[in-house]
Amino acid sequence: MKKAFFFSLLTWVCIHQVMGQAPYSVSGQILDEQGHGLPGATIFMPELETGAISDTNGHFTIPGLPEGRFVINISYMGYETDIRTVYIAGHSQSFTVKMIPAQITGKEIVISGGRHSSQHKNAVKIELLKVAEINRAGHAHLVEDLTVIPGVDMIGNGGGVVTPVIRGLSTSNILMLNNGFRMENYQFSQDHPYLVDESGLDQVEIIKGPASLLYGSDAIGGVINLVQDHSAEPNTISGEANLKYFSNTRGYSGNIGIHGNQDKISWSLHGGMKSFKDYTDGQDVKVPNSRTGSGTLKSFIGLRLNQSLHRLRYEYQKLIPGMVNEESAGMVDIDNRLSTYWYQDLDNHLLTFTNSWFLSPFKIQFNTSFQKSLRKLFTSETDHAAVDMDLTSISYELRGNLVTSDVSEFTMAIQGMNQNNRNRDGELRVLPDYAFNDLALFGLVQHDFTNHVHLQVGLRFDNRFLKVPTQEKASHSHEEPLPGEAPEILEGFYRYYGNISGSLGATFELGDGILLRGNLASAFRAPSMAELTQDGEHGIRYEIGNLNLKSQRNYEIDFSFHYHKDFILIDLAIIW
Repeated sequence: MKKAFFFSLLTWVCIHQVMGQAPYSVSGQILDEQGHGLPGATIFMPELETGAISDTNGHFTIPGLPEGRFVINISYMGYETDIRTVYIAGHSQSFTVKMIPAQITGKEIVISGGRHSSQHKNAVKIELLKVAEINRAGHAHLVEDLTVIPGVDMIGNGGGVVTPVIRGLSTSNILMLNNGFRMENYQFSQDHPYLVDESGLDQVEIIKGPASLLYGSDAIGGVINLVQDHSAEPNTISGEANLKYFSNTRGYSGNIGIHGNQDKISWSLHGGMKSFKDYTDGQDVKVPNSRTGSGTLKSFIGLRLNQSLHRLRYEYQKLIPGMVNEESAGMVDIDNRLSTYWYQDLDNHLLTFTNSWFLSPFKIQFNTSFQKSLRKLFTSETDHAAVDMDLTSISYELRGNLVTSDVSEFTMAIQGMNQNNRNRDGELRVLPDYAFNDLALFGLVQHDFTNHVHLQVGLRFDNRFLKVPTQEKASHSHEEPLPGEAPEILEGFYRYYGNISGSLGATFELGDGILLRGNLASAFRAPSMAELTQDGEHGIRYEIGNLNLKSQRNYEIDFSFHYHKDFILIDLAIIW
């Protein structure tokens, strides 16, 4: 019966894809503040990755669109971004936009709230940092750039070993995403940095507070979503290059990229490198072994059909940070760029495949990813790693959106992940070999009662099935046993963690530039493998795990007030 159902669903989707047409269009005129046509304005529909450029009189047309509700982003340098929603149902749409000169800041499109929308349409407050702001910040690491946002901080242990902090929570309490996909590279300790880079980045979206409804475990303190570059302007090929020099570390950072958008094909290719020597602290003293080096490659290719959008993305990140500790302080040459003692060698491969079908009144998405993270730790000048681990993660999501009108949207989704950790040839075992499977179901309702009141409510049920086989104990202090000694053994075990999380929030636009937002949310975090199994020294601590740990749960109520007008911007928030 199930096979027949899925076969019927697949057949229905294929028939609509092959026979369905996209006969509709969106057209209009872009005007300046005096009512004159504004040439060269960019009109972009991010969900469909298509758009147009206004002509000499400000007119534009975007043809070949399917039925449905879509967000349109209209931008022109020196003017506030205009974000509006069009509902295409049986006929084309046309409108006129009068742009407003920009003074401080305006609204932007975000995706971390569950759909493409304006920041002001989300019940959950989403902070935004554009790539231009990141480049101006001038820090050596992307996580340092994020600290310009109130409530966001970091923990640093050397030049490349930095961990983000949101409202005092870090490591396994917050979740880092890459275009909506979880980043998985041993984030259980401040000594294990995320492999992130600003090359090819469009913007960073930050949710401060519980976000488990959409993203599951580990989003108890918040979410940081790295949104990589979207398609280039229609029928164009463009590129960019950036180069920075840092006097403190005599370091350099550079990246180059090219991207294009022709007819139904969009693509992009970016690469970057960084190299830093040991930095100098506030007392004008070199910090031994704080050097770091990294390399990045990012690429994607997208295909846009009549009623669907498909994108394949591959990213590779390599990071070699030195470890700042007592052991390395007296062993390294402070004038060298390369680490030879006490350093990590980290690799991360990420392959994602995203698919969207626009079959009005439904939007169907199927997204999947494959991620492999390799972590090595070298403590001496040798080719043999003291720690050598291989983490493989496969995730998937099937999501359906029912758009009943231009004001209501219902979402149902199934999400899952399979993860396996394997110790290779290192004599130290920081984490044991393990495997787990996640399976979650969530529903979300979003409704605009008027153009100024937006409601969002959702519920989620998560399941985690964890398996750890019998093996040698894992911890930094458990080295190879001496001849004749038996190794310490970790008995195998199974665990199940089930959790319910939810969110209820509303946004009220009281006037031009005046916004009130309230939200009640609950989130959870399943115990990390280190918290369950550690038994030994880890850095300067002796850590003992507890196999009886239960999930951590968090509740939060927050209210915020936002006002922006001309040269004034005010943001106030109250959190319990």
